[in-house]
Amino acid sequence: MCGIAGAFNVTNASYVVSLMLKAMQHRGQEAAGIVSCDGGIFHEHKGFGLADEVFGGMDVAARLPGTAAIGHLRYATSGDPDSPKSIQPLTASLRSGTVAVVHNGNLTNYRERRGELEELGAIFASGSDTELFLHLMARSRGADVTAMLTDAFGKTEGAWSLLALTKDGIHAAVDPLGFRPLAAARMGDGYLFASETCAFDLLNVRPSLPIGPGRIVAASAAGHSTASYACPAFTRRCSFEHIYFSRPDSHAFGVSSQEVRERLGTLLAARAPVAADLVTAVPDSSNAVALAYAEALGIPFRFALIRNHYTGRTFITPKQTARELGVRMKLNAVRSVVHGKSVAVVDDSLVRGTTAAKVAALLKDAGARAVHLRIGSPPVIHPCFWGIDTPRRSELAAASASPEELGKALGLDSLAYLTVDDLKAALGDQAGGTYCTTCFTGRPPSDAPDVPVGDLLKDRS
Repeated sequence: MCGIAGAFNVTNASYVVSLMLKAMQHRGQEAAGIVSCDGGIFHEHKGFGLADEVFGGMDVAARLPGTAAIGHLRYATSGDPDSPKSIQPLTASLRSGTVAVVHNGNLTNYRERRGELEELGAIFASGSDTELFLHLMARSRGADVTAMLTDAFGKTEGAWSLLALTKDGIHAAVDPLGFRPLAAARMGDGYLFASETCAFDLLNVRPSLPIGPGRIVAASAAGHSTASYACPAFTRRCSFEHIYFSRPDSHAFGVSSQEVRERLGTLLAARAPVAADLVTAVPDSSNAVALAYAEALGIPFRFALIRNHYTGRTFITPKQTARELGVRMKLNAVRSVVHGKSVAVVDDSLVRGTTAAKVAALLKDAGARAVHLRIGSPPVIHPCFWGIDTPRRSELAAASASPEELGKALGLDSLAYLTVDDLKAALGDQAGGTYCTTCFTGRPPSDAPDVPVGDLLKDRS
């Protein structure tokens, strides 16, 4: 899960892209980068840290001139997170000219394809699976960028939402199953692309160009065109986008994340009610779930946990020690609210259990009489191979423990989750044909036999 953004035929395109990246900062905190194109000349600036740290203190439009640019926020799921060579955009010189690429997702056959290309003499400069697209495009005999991308996509498997910048325009593409969101909008005579629609709200534009699974949208001086490189009969959109990743004011896959979370809270109240004195949220992604849960049960909602907004999101912090420290820095309990009370805490998900254990300890140290944790999603029991850095299965808290066992281990008085059917109902996907739920069920997308889950599990057991 990363954040990508692009602007074409837009004045000060790099500055506009930097604004969109800042609006999507929650999608990646490790590094940021922008490449712009000005009259066929490419300019880049990349670095470790938040977008404001990488681009702050500089005149972005002057440093990265041009009316076309793409940018990336890094949340590493492959490669070395400490290597500057893996910071996107990645750029290469092809026979058709220079191309820069950003990508959100994960290629499940990356190691296999990379090994094949290295045997043919290819030299990879980074550990990022995004670089594979550049090598495959370089070897394509396609007549144009759309054809080269089509050739590349025919040799890749997994999840990708991608932007490719050339001197002539921007190409945007989504994998055949549509795992990761990507939206497009018009801005005057220009075009904007972003992982989330909240990036458009900042610029007072609305998404208007659909980029469906298996599609490539090309924006150029002549306008835009759409090509199909695959004709999927189904989709496997990531359900975690609505549960955790997307900002609540975004529409992921055309659906309001806020409304999905409210439905999750209402269903959670029916599935796992509790007799508590108050309901609180683990801020911020669970706020909507907790409010709906409290409203459905008629229990007062109070802000009992206060978040330090100058720290990042702990789930997407790359190392476990840093996650644990991050929770301590991120949250604090309000003693006057919880002292002597039975508290129902609502969180969006429980993956490693890092946050849950610290929250239970914080609240009890502040005098809470009881702490009941309610999770607005099913138990996460399986790693994700399509763009979420979930750990080895042995590190997933719910993979080998019942709710009762896990609740006791985390210091909770009770622990309860939603079911997979509840999640599908909240997503409007009762038939199970639209969203991916592999991390909750352990079953890969049933209609995607090309995904080598068995081989991948060898590294995630």
